[in-house]
Amino acid sequence: MKKKIFFTALFICFTLTVSAQGLYLDAGLGVGHAWTRFGGRNVLGILNDGGAQAWQLGMNASVKAGYGPVYDKPMYIVGEFAVVRHALYLQGIQGHQHQHDSSNMYLDTFLIGPGLVFYPLPLFQMGLSVGFSFVNNSNSSSGTRFSELLYDSKGGVAWNISAAMDFGGGNHGCLFGVQFLHAINNLQVSHLDENSFLLGVFVKYTFRQKPQLLFW
Repeated sequence: MKKKIFFTALFICFTLTVSAQGLYLDAGLGVGHAWTRFGGRNVLGILNDGGAQAWQLGMNASVKAGYGPVYDKPMYIVGEFAVVRHALYLQGIQGHQHQHDSSNMYLDTFLIGPGLVFYPLPLFQMGLSVGFSFVNNSNSSSGTRFSELLYDSKGGVAWNISAAMDFGGGNHGCLFGVQFLHAINNLQVSHLDENSFLLGVFVKYTFRQKPQLLFW
């Protein structure tokens, strides 16, 4: 995990350095519907088989930094660091006395990689990022049947696509949009493929230097 954090920080610093002259930056938070599959099985199905029910929420935080506009076109080359949390708040029944047992599962998926941001219209932004992925899962209830699923991944791949409206004057703006993120990771202990998904909405601050084009 320390190596992954180091390379993440190095990637962000490199991106900010090369883009100092024509900086593009956006950063923000999102919420939505997240779902996770272990070896092709939905985690909710695994939980239901174990007698537990879950209330779930998907959360997202991301930063993009890069350079643009490229050759006075409404396009920006960026690097993205994003994390998606699939939070599951569990409620189950244990034992013959029907004692209630509550716990939390957090399935965290990370994306680090290059991407493009493009403006087909002055107020409409589209983005795509593809890169390296890893997971950091946890479960507050020890000794459960899910423990073998919750170890870190060997590494994987993820992609994120987004569309947003860009509001704001000058070089400063505010993005309101939707996104879909998918990551595939192979877990260290169980060797299962973990597929993580998020479909949600987000709000971000953005700084971008607009190209001098007639329609802008």
